[in-house]
Amino acid sequence: MAIFYDLLNISAINAVCIYKANNSKMSRRQFIENNIAWELLKPQIEYRSTITKLSIELRRRARALLGIEEPSISVIPENLPNYVGQCYVCPRNKNKSTRRFCGQCRKYACKEHMKDICVNCLN
Repeated sequence: MAIFYDLLNISAINAVCIYKANNSKMSRRQFIENNIAWELLKPQIEYRSTITKLSIELRRRARALLGIEEPSISVIPENLPNYVGQCYVCPRNKNKSTRRFCGQCRKYACKEHMKDICVNCLN
């Protein structure tokens, strides 16, 4: 592990030297190292934001880091009044089923998290 970090440090020093040779403006080494780290992590974060097995919150944070917009939610059909969905506000362990949905965002919400529109749209 020490050898890996030593190689990483040497490559960062070389990157700073190349950057300074190519650019007239000076930049701090820490800034360049942060950019290198971000570029190495970015593909993994993009991949994890698409894995459906991960929690919604984790995927939402990954998309926020990358600046990707939230995917559009499928529209609930009007002609299916008995369609049952899961409350999107309740934690996964409660897993509440409901037939109610928000009039604005069209997401399902249980009685606890909804009046005429869901708690999130109310704010």
